[in-house]
Amino acid sequence: MAGTSEARTSHGNLNTPDGSAYDVFVSFRGPDTRCVFTDVLYVFMKEKGICVFRDMEEVRHGEEIGDELRRAVPDSRIYVVVFSKDYASSAWCLRELAMMVDCLRDPASRKVITS
Repeated sequence: MAGTSEARTSHGNLNTPDGSAYDVFVSFRGPDTRCVFTDVLYVFMKEKGICVFRDMEEVRHGEEIGDELRRAVPDSRIYVVVFSKDYASSAWCLRELAMMVDCLRDPASRKVITS
C-alpha cells in the first residue's frame, strides 16, 4: 500500500479534544464499498468538519501494513468499521480491526468502535 498522505488520507488535526491526529478512522473493504457508501460517508464527515483517516489504496495480498496506517489507528478517537460481504475475507481488513481492538484494550484509551 503506497501513496502520499494527501492521496491516501485527510490531514491530521492535533486540535481534537484528546490531541489525536484524527477524529475518525474508517476501515472498509475497498472493492465492496469505496465507490458507494464509504465515499458518501467520508464526504459527509469532512463537510461537518470531522477529521477522517481513510486509506485510498488497494491492498495487495501479502503486503504489510504501512507506517502511516500504523500511526493512524492509535492516533484516531473513533473507529468506524464498514462491514460488508467480503470484509472478513480481507487479511488487511482483519489486521486493521485487530489493531483497533488492541488500542481499545489500553485502560487509558477513550476510544470508541462502531459499525
